[in-house]
Amino acid sequence: MSEGESRRKGGLGWLILVAALAVPGFLFYNWSRSMKAEHEHALTGKAMGRAAQGALFATPPSGGRLVNPIARGTAVPVVRAPMSTPTPAAKTMSPPAISRPVSASVATATAPAAAVKAAASAVALSSAAVTLSRDPLVSPLDLVRQREAAAERERQRLAALAASRYVPPRRKRPVERKIEMDVDLQGVVTTPDGSARAIVNNETLSKGDSFQAPGHSGRVSVVEITSDTVWFVYKKRRFKKVISSE
Repeated sequence: MSEGESRRKGGLGWLILVAALAVPGFLFYNWSRSMKAEHEHALTGKAMGRAAQGALFATPPSGGRLVNPIARGTAVPVVRAPMSTPTPAAKTMSPPAISRPVSASVATATAPAAAVKAAASAVALSSAAVTLSRDPLVSPLDLVRQREAAAERERQRLAALAASRYVPPRRKRPVERKIEMDVDLQGVVTTPDGSARAIVNNETLSKGDSFQAPGHSGRVSVVEITSDTVWFVYKKRRFKKVISSE
């Protein structure tokens, strides 16, 4: 994967994350704004109802200064008017205009800023609560490659460990046949001069002669010859062969 593709995928991941976090913030802002509007509408309706009943300014306030009954912390004096028959002029009188409270105006002016701040707080809480199972900058294909590389490293580690503990088996030495099995004494003959000779493996040998037995590396020496017995030496081991009486 090239560096440009990695950056594009990383930017796309962050864009998706920001969009996912902005949705709850925007919903919270709309909900707060609607609640604020409903509260103001309820206060305005309540004030207009009192004005229609003629009890909003039953008596002029002291000092000729009007007091906002909707403002917070202001006690609204309630003076019941004497029961009298309203005149036609009173019937046609329209309710007095209600000026918007200063505090309400200030609250309305600062409502967007407060809503933005509340939305930012909600986004921060949502971002703190969201936990990602993996790095958004790493693609699923990269995750698969990382897992395969980790598995290959583990396999190589186990193979190296097994190789370090491997003990090669000892090679068994080939068992050599006994020399007696490959030496065939066929007979003993006496020459006219009185010396004895042995016929071994189809060869006529005198005392002191040697021969090569099949399947053996060393030579076999003839050390003594009698009328029916011949003594041999092979690799410093002495053995004899006797002529069979059969």
